[in-house]
Amino acid sequence: MLLTPDPILAAFTAQKARVAERRRSFGLAERRAVLQKLAGAIRNNEAALVAACAADLGRPEAETILIEYLTVLQDIRHASRHLRRWMRPRWVAPTLASLGSSARIEVQARGVCLVIAPWNLPFGLAMGPVISALRRVMR
Repeated sequence: MLLTPDPILAAFTAQKARVAERRRSFGLAERRAVLQKLAGAIRNNEAALVAACAADLGRPEAETILIEYLTVLQDIRHASRHLRRWMRPRWVAPTLASLGSSARIEVQARGVCLVIAPWNLPFGLAMGPVISALRRVMR
């Protein structure tokens, strides 16, 4: 019998509650701020990132900076630049069954997601989907 709650389940439950309360009020400025905060955290921890990759993978500093650190920062810049366009609803043509009407696709938040990354590029392959999830979940 488990007396204390599973920490993963507790974190998941807390995240679901947070997403539910912020889903409607998260606009372009807030999304860009989250991405910039993530970029700042990555920049502030560059030395730790490089050291961890060197310790875990035996990878040289320059290689980690080129294939993981800089690519993640570039992904964040790309997402920040294109958020406005990605957030716009897309109008779609009616089908035969819906002639005379109009329709649009408006992406809405799905909730909490889990990213599992492989060991060979642990930072880059984990952060890429996180950045993508941030821009998609918050549309």
